[in-house]
Amino acid sequence: MFKLTTICASLALLATSVVAEDDISFSACGLIGSYYPSPHILKSSKTASSINTTFTQVFDKLIQDGGSEKYGNITVNSTSFSVVIFSGAADLREDPTLFEYHYTSGMDFQETGTNLTSNTAFPVGDLTMIFTVYTWLVKMGETWDAPITKFLPELKTLDSSSIASWDDITIGSLAGQVSGLTRTSNACEIGHSCDWNEFVLGLSKEPFLFRSDTTPIVSYAAYQLLAFAMEKGSKGHSFSNVLKEAVFEPLGMASSGLLDDKSSNQSVFAIGGLNMSQTGEPGAISIVSSISDLVRAGHAMLDSTLLNKAVTRRWLHGTYSTSNLRNGVGRPWEVYHSGSTPISPVLDAHTKSGTIGKYASYFGLVPELEAGFAILAHDSTVADRKLDLNVHADIVSEALGYFVKAAAEETVARYGGSYGVKDGNGVFGQFSITSNGYGLEVQALRDQNGADLRKEYANILEIEEADLDFRLYPTNVQDKSRHQFVAVYQDKSAPIDMGTPTCITWQEVGAVSGIAHRFWFELDESGGAARILIDQGDVVLERSE
Repeated sequence: MFKLTTICASLALLATSVVAEDDISFSACGLIGSYYPSPHILKSSKTASSINTTFTQVFDKLIQDGGSEKYGNITVNSTSFSVVIFSGAADLREDPTLFEYHYTSGMDFQETGTNLTSNTAFPVGDLTMIFTVYTWLVKMGETWDAPITKFLPELKTLDSSSIASWDDITIGSLAGQVSGLTRTSNACEIGHSCDWNEFVLGLSKEPFLFRSDTTPIVSYAAYQLLAFAMEKGSKGHSFSNVLKEAVFEPLGMASSGLLDDKSSNQSVFAIGGLNMSQTGEPGAISIVSSISDLVRAGHAMLDSTLLNKAVTRRWLHGTYSTSNLRNGVGRPWEVYHSGSTPISPVLDAHTKSGTIGKYASYFGLVPELEAGFAILAHDSTVADRKLDLNVHADIVSEALGYFVKAAAEETVARYGGSYGVKDGNGVFGQFSITSNGYGLEVQALRDQNGADLRKEYANILEIEEADLDFRLYPTNVQDKSRHQFVAVYQDKSAPIDMGTPTCITWQEVGAVSGIAHRFWFELDESGGAARILIDQGDVVLERSE
């Protein structure tokens, strides 16, 4: 099993690469998820071209040399893999792929006689959990607080030696890895439907490890309960049909389905690498998919194709912490809180890793960047569940760093620069990115009468003007004609901002009267700022040409 932190640890370093400097004594404490507006990367853009050129060369060289000093070694003769990076931008729905790379090992080609393509089907293991939860949201709605016994009342009569109650287990705790249930019922087999009576009998022998909503532990049985509940809600339709009707068919995921006895005769890549008799719940580990289908799904998740946007926002968030400060848990996400230092801003990546037999997979979304990635791999020489994707993940994380750079560059191009008064001379506002934080730093700000607002705000806040860090962060309150930003003020000399990991600016937005906290950029037809309005339009500054 590869390390879950790999891709995001590299992303953490790259998240500050556009403004990185050594020995920064102050790091601006931004509002999480609001560092820059999401970049809009066209397939014909410089960023997309750079990603394709750079990382095609990286993978080519890696395969040629069997690894590198920077990334580590790979088993070229036996490991086949596919990698993709995609955008969640609405206008790229028909073709959101920005980079893809496929490699078929000599051993796999000899066995299968085929080369990997974007449509090659792989068992994706634990990635199944994402689609079980996604399907629940599409079909059953956002019912996180409802007990599972509402949908499967039979559980109330389940004989158990545990004092924990089935009524306490909610849909949210099942989806969010905090049900407290044992890992597996030992009653289901990969490639076969799971019988309810056998599942319940197996689960009754040792159902609970913890009371629900206590601590995250993976339970395959939890997702099978969701699958059973959806089957029952669909008047007996199989879980396979529920998935198809709710997600696969609407999104055109033609290569996706459940592993079953017929899969041996279908297009699953190197199916001999999977032990079809191993135990495991279909609702947790038995989906087959392809790179192209994972791109369709990832784009749909980011763009709220099948869900209400508010539901999507709530879903793409962590819900629990783990014993490591960097790692969180969602429904069913593995959330990595990336940041290069204890006081640097955090960028969350919502990921899910999967292993099954001699296959490994990795899928992730970074909502703030409207970006996602997927990796699928096979190696017939490794032990079951031991295929390592660390090298591939490191490379993909560097490619995602280009999105951060693009976001910073687009922010400056669209909103930065000089502003003045209409029909007047001189600079009344100056906004730019800096080396010690995200957002737009307000380097100068005066009202129409020439009063120095930056100095005035520093006096009100009792901060030396030279020590005032004054930044604007984008919100998602926007339309085609305007975009709202909010102001965050910090004292660069304050010990809390220099030596400790505490970041409490989220408590301070709008807390002090007499200083502006709401800034509106009015946009022109190209989407760039034409002017800025402070608070209720008390100050209006025109962007300079």
